[in-house]
Amino acid sequence: MDQVFENKHTLIYQDQKERIFLHEKSHESVVVLGKIDDHFILIEQFRQGIKHTVIQLPGGGVEKGEQLEVAARREFTEETGYQCGKLTYLGKLWPASWRTNEVTHVFFHRRHYRSRNPET
Repeated sequence: MDQVFENKHTLIYQDQKERIFLHEKSHESVVVLGKIDDHFILIEQFRQGIKHTVIQLPGGGVEKGEQLEVAARREFTEETGYQCGKLTYLGKLWPASWRTNEVTHVFFHRRHYRSRNPET
């Protein structure tokens, strides 16, 4: 594979068949599968990459040096306004392993609390 692009976040490689592979320097993210009674907590966000609004699990990137559970709690609160109770780690997945090294860590929780932070 030949490197065709690099910036502070990403390396882009192209193979002999002209397929592209993205190597993300910060490649870890977290999502939280939260449940209220019989309902799962989802968020709606506009995603520039596809120029469309999507419905997804609350989550986001893991900051350098941040523990996965801390990142999951932070992202869940930022995106929903709720704080998590006990989190259970379900595992990790590579949503597009044929194209990128990005890995998503999945957490589950049943209890949440309204955030006391008025900014969320």
